[in-house]
Amino acid sequence: QRLILDALPAQAAYFTPELHYLFVNQAYAQQYQHTIPEVIGKHLREILGGTMYDTIYPELQTAIEGQETTYIYAFKHGERDIITKRILIPEKGSDGQVKGILNLSLDITAEKQAEHQLTEAQRMSAVGQLAGGLAHDFNNLLSIILGNLLLAQDQYQHTQGLENFLTPAIRATRRGADITHRLLAFSRRQPLQPVAVNIDQLMRETLELLRSEEHTS
Repeated sequence: QRLILDALPAQAAYFTPELHYLFVNQAYAQQYQHTIPEVIGKHLREILGGTMYDTIYPELQTAIEGQETTYIYAFKHGERDIITKRILIPEKGSDGQVKGILNLSLDITAEKQAEHQLTEAQRMSAVGQLAGGLAHDFNNLLSIILGNLLLAQDQYQHTQGLENFLTPAIRATRRGADITHRLLAFSRRQPLQPVAVNIDQLMRETLELLRSEEHTS
């Protein structure tokens, strides 16, 4: 029985209603950096420490009163954050009184991390779908704006000074369309294709756009 209990992928302990240990397996003793003989007969507070004991005491009280309970407890062990699922099972005598409590602790850290990663993946997928929808609608608006700007540029090309406003507006609209294409690529999980950028030209275009905005305001 000792070999079987020590081989379990769980921490097992059995203690009295007064919370004194009668049995622990090897994994339980090692978790709290003790040997099995050092734990047997001790009160739970001595082994768990005041912080953990005070936190889980309501669960212990529930088991003492005869009701099975399951709860999650997270703590730090060295440099590692550990999340455990703990089950307290009261054992009752023929008179119906609790004569002992079995504790089973399972390390569910990997399971919780996998759940977190899945949640993050689902969240990113939702963000991608939202970005794709917005980018698609915005791209349609930009197409209309760009078409009208090009038409105005063609029809009013001889209007003095108008080109100074139309050219930056057309350039900004095309840049907006490029941004929406990137958003669509992100939402569809397509690889982006980086291209070389002429910094001097980009700065000149940006300054022209800013000057146009100053004149407008």
